[in-house]
Amino acid sequence: MAEILPETSVQYLRPNKYAPIFFDQKRFIEDLQTQDPITVFRNALNAAKKHFDNRFLEGGEAHALVNESAQFADVILDYAWHQYDWDNNISLIAVGGYGRGELHPHSDIDLLILMRRNKPEVYSERIEKFLAFLWDIQLKIGHSVRSLSQCVVEAKVDITVATNLMETRLICGNSKLRDAMINKTGPNKIWPSAKFYRGKIDEQKERHRKHDDTEYNLEPNIKEAPGGLRDIQLINWTAKRHFDVHRRSLLVQKGFLSEEEYLTLRRDEEFLWKVRYGLHYITDRGEERLLFDYQRKLASLLGYSDSDGKLAVEKFMQRYYQTVLSIRELTDVLLQYLDEAIYRKNKTKVIESINSRFVIRDDYLDTVSENIFAEQPSALLELFVIMGENEHIKGIRASAIRQIRLHRQLINEDFRNDPVNRELFMRLLKAPYKLSWQLKRMNRYGILGNYLPEFGKIVGQTQHDLFHI
Repeated sequence: MAEILPETSVQYLRPNKYAPIFFDQKRFIEDLQTQDPITVFRNALNAAKKHFDNRFLEGGEAHALVNESAQFADVILDYAWHQYDWDNNISLIAVGGYGRGELHPHSDIDLLILMRRNKPEVYSERIEKFLAFLWDIQLKIGHSVRSLSQCVVEAKVDITVATNLMETRLICGNSKLRDAMINKTGPNKIWPSAKFYRGKIDEQKERHRKHDDTEYNLEPNIKEAPGGLRDIQLINWTAKRHFDVHRRSLLVQKGFLSEEEYLTLRRDEEFLWKVRYGLHYITDRGEERLLFDYQRKLASLLGYSDSDGKLAVEKFMQRYYQTVLSIRELTDVLLQYLDEAIYRKNKTKVIESINSRFVIRDDYLDTVSENIFAEQPSALLELFVIMGENEHIKGIRASAIRQIRLHRQLINEDFRNDPVNRELFMRLLKAPYKLSWQLKRMNRYGILGNYLPEFGKIVGQTQHDLFHI
């Protein structure tokens, strides 16, 4: 049993003002005074799990569940921490996903025990008892014990450590320690935004390579695969590092995200979070792979049903593939935008004119004005023709991708019947360079499905349907 020290018992039994409404703190405190603390804590954790699971089964928003789960973990850790006597030179910090205020049912609770000085022997006995207590109450934790100077040293050599330390929250202790750590590991001290961006992009390329660089794996990993949750986090990490902000909503104020992009990202994240929550729920562990058996169970759990010619699992997986395609589309825009902001400082060195509608800026295709698609809708197809006929063009500039997103609804029946557009599409099919890549781009940006409605209906329909596979 963990030792409750008398000199901290008053503070330990003080209600936490940040506790979720459903948590009966009065009863919790009363039970702690008369019962085994391990049993009391376990009972509280089990009751909270049932509460969140019931809300999930009733259709509760994943963002609310994940954020409130982290909030509840904060309160439990606060009570556990104050069973022991600590001074002002040590703090308990949430890091990683938990540091962002996100906690899925079976995700690790990542903790940093931060000391002002590298003197672990001063706290070693209490730290061991504290961690043992967390294991006894069956919290799934990951932890590190570091001084301020150790945080700096390890963050300098390991971008993963630097990333985790970006996303921290104070749970207990001296807030000035966390502030000092954030300052000493910030972009003006280590990992400046350009170096950090390149490191995270290299990580993404390697991660995508392991998943065949496709959104359409039949049993995808919803966290690591292209278009998965890691890609959303990559946007958050690199943009926050560059703009020195700590909330994604502030990126709208910085002009990095448009309001539409912010809402799209949140909508896509909500769907993937709901899928992830469901995966953890049905497997009773931190599972991230959408295996065939789980796909069917999740389809039912999330309310999909069979209909004429289409199974519930097909509808569910089509929604999944369309979501990760949307995330990759937005990732293309935002990472290209960051590349321009960080490496080119939004200055163009080389401009090569293609025609009255398009130019090449630093090897990326761009429009001559933001109104070009509204004035000449055919340019929505011409852009990809130019890409297919010019081998040296590396990609599409972020501003042009944003314009495509805003104007793709101009592709209607009149657009499809226009002889100019038909001729452009046939030119594309005869283009000498990277035809499959151009068609993938058109699919990712919503042009191919709009121009060929028959294709649009089957975007994402690769699962449980041998004809389309």
